[in-house]
Amino acid sequence: MVWDGLDWLWAKVTDAELDNVLQKLLLPPEDADSWLEERQEEKNLLREKSLMEEQCFHWWSNECPLFVVEKCCASIPVAKDPESPDLFDGTLRVAFALHRAKSVSKYQDEHSVKPFEIDWLGGYWKLPKTPLPTNGHEENLQSIHDRIVSSFNSVDKRTAPVPEDQLREVYDALTPALPQIFSSGAISVQMIMNVYRKENLFCAFALARVAAAMRVDHLERALGLFDLAKKKVQEPPRDPMTMASYLPEKAVLSYIHRNVGVCSALLQKWEEASKHWRSSLQTLPMNATCHYLQSRYYQEVGKYNEAVECNRRAIALDPDFKLPYQGLANCQLLRGDLEAAMQACLACFRRHPDAPFAQFCAGQCIYQKLLEPTSKYFDTQTRKLLAEKGRRALDLARRRLPEQWNENDQVMLDCLSAAESEREKFPRIELHIWKLHGFRP
Repeated sequence: MVWDGLDWLWAKVTDAELDNVLQKLLLPPEDADSWLEERQEEKNLLREKSLMEEQCFHWWSNECPLFVVEKCCASIPVAKDPESPDLFDGTLRVAFALHRAKSVSKYQDEHSVKPFEIDWLGGYWKLPKTPLPTNGHEENLQSIHDRIVSSFNSVDKRTAPVPEDQLREVYDALTPALPQIFSSGAISVQMIMNVYRKENLFCAFALARVAAAMRVDHLERALGLFDLAKKKVQEPPRDPMTMASYLPEKAVLSYIHRNVGVCSALLQKWEEASKHWRSSLQTLPMNATCHYLQSRYYQEVGKYNEAVECNRRAIALDPDFKLPYQGLANCQLLRGDLEAAMQACLACFRRHPDAPFAQFCAGQCIYQKLLEPTSKYFDTQTRKLLAEKGRRALDLARRRLPEQWNENDQVMLDCLSAAESEREKFPRIELHIWKLHGFRP
């Protein structure tokens, strides 16, 4: 099983295949611009990618300097339903709460810290897409992936209950370990500097991660840490032919530049932020997150065509990254292109069916389409079906993000919920978007 530093790479390979797979993962295209030009077209958003393609994209566009290769272990076979003959290789998840017992006096609370106690809240099996194969069933990489990797990014939430004796076995194993793990507290800068003093590259990455976590509340300290981290990385050659040889260094430097740009964006200094993001992309042209951030800059300054291109590049590099789908839909709406905005939403729903920003955009597209004069050429059943789909989309967005919902959004929802003969009574709401917020750490 191949991991990177942040996420699963979800690729199970045999010993004989490992070297070939690593060659593919570690050798990104030398001409990143040409590669992206071929893959960022609107029509490619809905194209099915092979499993190996996605793993390569993930590694090439990721900002982490390392990954781990480890043995893949199987779980106890479990059935989704008692009556079903199908067995799954699931992932067991448990939930717990840590707390400290109250002391008998205020003095003890101030001068001694009691150890954590743990309360177990329960557990469940998270199941993959397909069951374990029957004897003689031939498997390929995709089928192995489908029977091992579980995900909630789908309409079907696949879970199964865990017998009490199995839960108790897990609780007994984890009870002594978890309080000790959490009692150590947060990883400090000094600890990172001490533990990784001989590994400058990973030390720089770890320092930058800590800085990214503190940038909202302690921005000046974060900038100081980013500067310290950058000094620990050897500047690689700018020649694109050296990309594979210096990929770890380029990844860390790109990560630092990207996050310094986020600090500027938090201060609403968008031109300054864009300058840092351009530096990040010069260092690592296939940085998916930075392409998305550049789209945010272009959207802020009203350059929607450029924002659309940046979002497409982010999607081409990281097809599972939700924000650029939503950013693309927003920019297409701002351009007034309802068809392209709906295409971006549909592409998003294939991986993130409950994404509220995309649901809001899709509902608004349908609302605007039904109010166009050309909608009269739709038959009655089609108009009714579209109105119901739009109503459901807007209602889901309203429930998931009530803080974004406003009076104009309610008018659109009420209009789609009303009988067709009543819709002319509602005021026409102009195209508008919800503002995306938040940045990847």
